[in-house]
Amino acid sequence: MDQAIGMIASAKRPIILAGGGAIDARDSLIDVPKRLEAPLATTLKAKGLFNGHPHNMEIFGTLSTPAAYDLIAKSDCIVSFGASLHRFTTDKGALMKDKTHHPNQQHPARGRKELSPRCSLDR
Repeated sequence: MDQAIGMIASAKRPIILAGGGAIDARDSLIDVPKRLEAPLATTLKAKGLFNGHPHNMEIFGTLSTPAAYDLIAKSDCIVSFGASLHRFTTDKGALMKDKTHHPNQQHPARGRKELSPRCSLDR
């Protein structure tokens, strides 16, 4: 936990990423950008979750707008909640380059490659 907090606190350009598993946590997640001054993004499964929020940058991944893709490329830390970091979300890993993550690893339960976080925040 301390490692995760340290990584997030030391980030200069973090992005908050919410996936389908975080849909019920919207109210909690919209407080995070206030503290980190970070934009909010979603996977395709959570599209529209942050509609109307001033920090909303829409979809994170291969369907990102050019402006969002540029923000992602310039970020140094992705803080994800309920999101699967598969090839579409990460644009085959390109969006995670130079970010805090492990190299591609096979996810045994799903049989597809996903990026694993360097650390996680578990309850």
